[in-house]
Amino acid sequence: MEQQAIEQRVPQIEVSGYSPEEESPVIGRVAATKQQGNNSREFYFWIEPTKRINPLDLIVVREGARKVYAQVLDITSYTDAESFLEIFASTDFGNVGLTDSVDRVAFNVAKAQVLGTSDNVRMPVQFNSPVYLADKLTIMELLRVGELEDKYRLPVGYIEQSNRVKVPVYMDVRWLTGPDGAHLNVSGKTRLAAKTSYVLFLISAILQTQDDTAVIIFNVKGSDLLQIHEPNRLLASEENPAMNEDDQRRLCELKEAWECMGLKAEPFDRDKTFYFLPAQKNEPNKINSDLRNLPVNTDDITKQPENYFVYCYTLQDVRGRLRLLLSSQNPNEPQQQFIDALDNNLTSYAWTQDTFKDLCTSLQRHIDNDTTYLNAYPSTIRVVRRFIDTVTRNRTTGVFDYERQTFASARHKLPSKYIEESLKAGQTLVIDIARINEYEQQWVFGDVLTAVERLMVGGGRPGLRKVVIFVL
Repeated sequence: MEQQAIEQRVPQIEVSGYSPEEESPVIGRVAATKQQGNNSREFYFWIEPTKRINPLDLIVVREGARKVYAQVLDITSYTDAESFLEIFASTDFGNVGLTDSVDRVAFNVAKAQVLGTSDNVRMPVQFNSPVYLADKLTIMELLRVGELEDKYRLPVGYIEQSNRVKVPVYMDVRWLTGPDGAHLNVSGKTRLAAKTSYVLFLISAILQTQDDTAVIIFNVKGSDLLQIHEPNRLLASEENPAMNEDDQRRLCELKEAWECMGLKAEPFDRDKTFYFLPAQKNEPNKINSDLRNLPVNTDDITKQPENYFVYCYTLQDVRGRLRLLLSSQNPNEPQQQFIDALDNNLTSYAWTQDTFKDLCTSLQRHIDNDTTYLNAYPSTIRVVRRFIDTVTRNRTTGVFDYERQTFASARHKLPSKYIEESLKAGQTLVIDIARINEYEQQWVFGDVLTAVERLMVGGGRPGLRKVVIFVL
């Protein structure tokens, strides 16, 4: 924690269910020597021999009514030996089997960093002052929990002391879901699934504590996010009487951790979680996704549960947005003017034809007859027609259907259409874009964000005030 962030006085708060008798025992006392004194930033204390603490534990030093809050940085063990050679010699020159070795005076000393004080006075802690492991009340004072209204508290994790005390850590939800911040960046090592797991926990916390929020997740990885409404192995085996002791212990720890934050350890609500998977090329009922974790190991969308949909765009779905659709082709100025004319002129082929194929066929007639169209020369028409052909037929993975106007199956649904027509607070939409081309990813992402903007700028729906978007 940054030193400057704690210069203010730490407020005193009340915690329900807490009584002074629960205060932690003394674990040590402040130490200082001629060579190593304490300052306003750091201090040392010796640890009572029977006590066990961890680095990063939060501690408090009491000097009368004054409290100094600190965090253990490191722990060092000392003896009265002058050198390692002396120790080696006193054990019969390295006899590891020797039991009657010379007794040594041994003790542990911890180094701690000052985090704040109760009186906002930055005087160093004094010699021999008692040191305590921070209890629940002290940690909540340090975290300034009392300054945050209950309705804005979003649990983002917990602090666990070496004495097994767990204290939830809260974030002001306004800095995550808006309007004050609305941004989160999670970093860490790749291929450990730790970042993804934490973000899923955070999404669950948002949905469990905020009743006016919907969540949209763009899946850019494999299949892990395509079954988040299913319980994980531990939760699924909870009712199994043959559950081994290790799994029982881990399940108990899992539930305790979630409960200390006021959350339920459970999967996403099946009735409020919907998946949108891209279609295969020329196979509108087939899924172009990683099938390993899908409920049914088949690429046929009609065999999947009813909260799974397949999406595919036709000419009807991109009208008025050809400029965005063809932006990946880097058109020059004349070509862009022609694309804009197709977009904005309601009598153009883009608005009067039914499919991308029909549009390209109509444009090809001007190329063959060497005639202009919408003030564009045949050479310009030829290039734009090739752009449309490339994006919607040759290079597409199946996100665009070149020949169809509509789909017979009710399992076809664009995520943007669902957002505009049906999105409600408490729902989670998972949109899979992992296996499609980059320009298709950009199109789907832009289409979804445009739908969210239209919905929310228009006033949203009753009960829906915020839409949170994650890219995982």
